[in-house]
Amino acid sequence: MTCLSCGEPYQQTGRGNGGWFHFKVVAKHCLPDGRTQFTGHWRAGDWTDGMVLVLRSPDGRRSAVIGAEMEPPLNSVCEARGQRVLTVPEFGPLTSAGCIHAAR
Repeated sequence: MTCLSCGEPYQQTGRGNGGWFHFKVVAKHCLPDGRTQFTGHWRAGDWTDGMVLVLRSPDGRRSAVIGAEMEPPLNSVCEARGQRVLTVPEFGPLTSAGCIHAAR
């Protein structure tokens, strides 16, 4: 399947069932301690805290995302929908739109 947000292909086999990590960003929040939170949907692939990631914006720009940690889902409904929050040490002023992928 091809993501309509970033144009990258991903396997719709589910979360944690192998394949490349794909996370659709819905919002970006800067925390008072300097960290950045990305709220969105874990669409596919495997996840490991600290894995090397890349944010691809709709205009094709790519930015490294280093040191990310995924927070547990808030409840079973969020778990079923793949709604999660990724927290990174620092990210910068880029747009919140796009998708985060495992670096290839």
